[in-house]
Amino acid sequence: MHGPGSKADRYVIESLLGAGGMGQVYIAFDPRLGRRVALKLLHPDPQADAATRQEWARRMQREAQAAAALSHPNAVTVFDVGEVEGAPFIAMELVRGRSLRDYVGAPDVHWSQRIRWLLDVARALDAAHAAGMVHRDVKPDNVLVDGLGGSQAGSISLPRG
Repeated sequence: MHGPGSKADRYVIESLLGAGGMGQVYIAFDPRLGRRVALKLLHPDPQADAATRQEWARRMQREAQAAAALSHPNAVTVFDVGEVEGAPFIAMELVRGRSLRDYVGAPDVHWSQRIRWLLDVARALDAAHAAGMVHRDVKPDNVLVDGLGGSQAGSISLPRG
């Protein structure tokens, strides 16, 4: 795990955004471009052999390249991909907001807003499918609802309003 102020490649880690079984996502600053990004660092199983870790890094590179080719208002933009200390990373657009999971069952969200969010997710997935990509992990935790009412998947990002 990387703490605030540590570096991953050129990115300066500011804070942990989230963690899962395969790694962590951090808010990081890119000093070269002067912007904040979401930096996803994968931490392969330390028990895995070198060939397996290299395959994970190649797979992440291919997925990042495919995602970077997709341009859609409801799909997070990929900025960079690389490796640091043997762990692959992806730098992507930082969406400020909450996951769709936070809104599941929320009584203050009207059904029409929920439908708009689902349509946004479907449009982003349709664009990905049209480009020959498959998301593989669509779930409420991976759909972000931004502070302006937008939504993005994949994280897909959706507008809030």
